[in-house]
Amino acid sequence: TEKANDLNEFERVLDRLEALDVPKAEFQLLRARLALRRGHLAEALAIARSAPGIADSGTRAHLLGLIHDRMDDPHGAFEAFEEMNRRTSLLVSD
Repeated sequence: TEKANDLNEFERVLDRLEALDVPKAEFQLLRARLALRRGHLAEALAIARSAPGIADSGTRAHLLGLIHDRMDDPHGAFEAFEEMNRRTSLLVSD
């Protein structure tokens, strides 16, 4: 749905997922991605930052990097992408 650029349908799916009690971290990252796709950068950043840390391959850090990049914040983007690489390398080295 997101790839087809049907952001309204993506939002409806998120609303249904919220009713099903999807884990908070994953749900918040999806909401942040929706805000990013709509161009609501400050909102996307706030949501992504408030998402609990999750043991993944750097999904949150990657999203934060994309948001900072779109906000013309190369320093913030670089830091986020470095964090993403650190998390990813931990998975590969284990």
